[in-house]
Amino acid sequence: MKWGADRSGTPAVIRYAFLSAALSRPGAVNCGEMRPIAATLSASGIPFTTVVTEFRAAFDSWEAAAGVRFEAAESAETADLVIGLQARPRGIAYADIAPRKTYVLFGATSPAAICLNPIADWETAFDGDDLTYDIRYVAVHETGHILGLDHAGGREGRIMSFGYSERFRVPQPGDIAGARFLYGPPGEQAAPRRAGFLPASLD
Repeated sequence: MKWGADRSGTPAVIRYAFLSAALSRPGAVNCGEMRPIAATLSASGIPFTTVVTEFRAAFDSWEAAAGVRFEAAESAETADLVIGLQARPRGIAYADIAPRKTYVLFGATSPAAICLNPIADWETAFDGDDLTYDIRYVAVHETGHILGLDHAGGREGRIMSFGYSERFRVPQPGDIAGARFLYGPPGEQAAPRRAGFLPASLD
């Protein structure tokens, strides 16, 4: 899966928005029912403004890695990517592009989503505690899925590795190589366009 032009190595712009109302996404594999991020993120006591700041830092890290740019949309209705909470909490967080009926090379698709588990234990300290989840790390990882990257092999060594590990919270060389294959080097410009599919698995 990639955004933008239907050629690898070409840049893209993705418009994002945080949900301000509940959203149902019929046919979605993940994030089928979403709700807005409240004033604080569950019992973790993290203000919404901090969540926004951490996601922006996550987007900046991908912009520094490859030819992709994230722009704030006017609303969820005009966004390519919506961000919110799971209505039915499970796991840590998920990314989704729906509906996902078949894998067709650069076929059309609907807006993407990232949904956080509202009852998980969240933090921004990045203190090495793998039982409390760093918002920025999770945002970088799930955004990687939105960009079209699957889980990397092994549990450590890349931000796209399957296991959560507070060793770094920016894309690593293998992550960057994958993003650049799809979008080229950083600094490229592109007009906003919907995503297309390359064979990949998102979660």
